[in-house]
Amino acid sequence: MSKLVKWNLSDIFKDLSPDPIAVLPAPCYIYSVRFFPQNPDLVFLAGQNGFIYVFCLDQDHPQLIQELSVGKTIINSICFNLNATVLYATADDGFLYSFPIEQVNFLWLAKMSTRFK
Repeated sequence: MSKLVKWNLSDIFKDLSPDPIAVLPAPCYIYSVRFFPQNPDLVFLAGQNGFIYVFCLDQDHPQLIQELSVGKTIINSICFNLNATVLYATADDGFLYSFPIEQVNFLWLAKMSTRFK
């Protein structure tokens, strides 16, 4: 079990041991983390088990809102295109996965992936 911890570093000089803003649980080792450019309260974690986890931080308790899968392979890296309409993931199987992103009821959600070699 891994976890991602987010701090507000603007207060680091006032308090040498600040409390974290959020602690996000992850069931495996995390290789890549990205904040969604259109909404920095959405965090995408990608890791060793082939899943991308999408967390929402704009609440008192961070909430897992979506899980995306690329299969049984390790995700090495994730990134967004320039206008944040596609999430890309590279994996150990040699493929590049793309997940179209769309806004649904004020939430940004990813659709099914396409796989490129």
